Amino acid sequence: MIPEEESTADLSSPHRSYNDNNIELNSKEHHHFYKMESTEDNSGSSNNEEKHPSVRAPDMQMGKCRYVRLLDNITYIAGAVILRESQDGQLEILLIQETKKSCYGKWYLPAGRVEPGESIESAAVREAKEETGFDVEIKELLKLDVQGSGWYRFIFYCEIVGGEIKTKPDRESLAAAWYSIEDVKQKNLLLRSKDMQEIVYDAEKYYKLYARKENPNPCRVIPESQKGLFIEFVIVKKNMNKTKTEILVHKSCKSEEEIITRKDVLPTVEFGFEYIFPMVVSKCYRHILENGVSQIEMPTKVISVSVEASPVESIAHGIRLRILSPHKPSISKSPIIDPARYIWMELTNKEVIQTLRLSEGQFNTKLTML
Repeated sequence: MIPEEESTADLSSPHRSYNDNNIELNSKEHHHFYKMESTEDNSGSSNNEEKHPSVRAPDMQMGKCRYVRLLDNITYIAGAVILRESQDGQLEILLIQETKKSCYGKWYLPAGRVEPGESIESAAVREAKEETGFDVEIKELLKLDVQGSGWYRFIFYCEIVGGEIKTKPDRESLAAAWYSIEDVKQKNLLLRSKDMQEIVYDAEKYYKLYARKENPNPCRVIPESQKGLFIEFVIVKKNMNKTKTEILVHKSCKSEEEIITRKDVLPTVEFGFEYIFPMVVSKCYRHILENGVSQIEMPTKVISVSVEASPVESIAHGIRLRILSPHKPSISKSPIIDPARYIWMELTNKEVIQTLRLSEGQFNTKLTML
């Protein structure tokens, strides 16, 4: 159940150390900023190396979080989309009836706040069990909503693996029931939010692609602790007839394979809570390519996401998002502002293309900036 107070993000930061126009410069030679020092421990030792891999420091810095702790300065919501095919061939979605005063009796997805100490995915499974009675397993991250810089909602496509439908009302939900997705699309029932139509559309698309076969490369949450807020930009450019695809990477990247085996080859920004997500994206575009804001499309797809909201006492409950930022169709590419740092690399390796979710017809996790 999503608490009423979580409908909007807390955009404030208790530790604002950067002014509103600050994009930190590491080099006076450039009007944009970079931080190139290694994050690796000089002693050669590493605590929990798998959870905190040594990578290049972020290229761009827009503020910095002194700490990130769940329910203190960041909120994660997890929800489950569950579909089935009825005996007459109709596609149905499992909905729950809300108990909160503000939306009492309205229908919505099983969803709620991630609690400290649990993973994002386990929270979605728990909410589904509490509100519908069913045990589910997660198949794919269907959609990610971002509001401000401190509120993130994960919607997962799930399948039932056990349990029975809930029949008795409690504080979590009044009831659970199957409804035709056509009823949802046509608003034939009282829904909590109008975003249900978009969610149903994405779920139906996923169902048609993978209902009878496994997705070879599902987007799942990577359980890695993050000490701040990070965005990695997958900036890709296709030629006019779409026969050639190039990606912007660091000059240190020597092969396509390194794009998916290394963690530091893409343009990356670290930002603080004082900057809202769309502002971070547009400012970074401006510092990566000439006329970047007009030449790079605003992101609508997630390539990968890393976050771990445990242990409870951790101050590394932050998030790292890798997002798709397509270069707009044009004969030529927009010039790179710092060609000493970035290069365009052609993509031909099918595994790399699929891992980056650039294959034709491949399902892509949707990103919505609220």
